[in-house]
Amino acid sequence: MSKIDFIAARDGKLVMFAGDREVIASNDPMILVGAVIASGGLDTMVRGSSSCWEATDYGWASQRDFDLVWDKVCDLA
Repeated sequence: MSKIDFIAARDGKLVMFAGDREVIASNDPMILVGAVIASGGLDTMVRGSSSCWEATDYGWASQRDFDLVWDKVCDLA
């Protein structure tokens, strides 16, 4: 089982990858945390696409909304 090692923003969702496999796309922190746990956790280093820093260009209402979801996932996972 591969751990989550890459994230991106797409269509107003946070997308998580384990290796080259897309694990989940959601904007619900609890659903994302469930996927992290099912994947064995977060890898030692999780890289982020440039879309994570331009989330409004990828369907998010604000950068802060994206950041809050990711922060909550990290806190809960």
